[in-house]
Amino acid sequence: MIKNMTPHPINIYSISDTTYDIANRKYFLNEGATPIAVIPASGALLNAKSVQIDKAPIDGIPVKEVKWEVDNFTTEPGIYYIVSNLYKSAYNGHNKEQLLTIGDPVYINKDNPRPVGCLFLAQ
Repeated sequence: MIKNMTPHPINIYSISDTTYDIANRKYFLNEGATPIAVIPASGALLNAKSVQIDKAPIDGIPVKEVKWEVDNFTTEPGIYYIVSNLYKSAYNGHNKEQLLTIGDPVYINKDNPRPVGCLFLAQ
């Protein structure tokens, strides 16, 4: 079972429904393509928050140390959780292999790219 812990549905597309644009270095959705899977938002969110600590300026430019804190969370056996890349990288709990993120985002509108899904889930 996969539980989506982001605020939006995750659309997964087949690579055959995309075209890779070398100039933009992005996959763009072909016209008429539909997702092969849609994972709805669960309504529960897992967030990462930055904690900023002032450091000594360098050449008059403000410098801060940034650490990331994540919501307290315990995984359940047999369930995979879609989270942000930031959350997954900051998570130090058990069973990190149960956390999934999107892999190879898919975009629309080459003039003003907007993500609409991905090609796979990354573990």
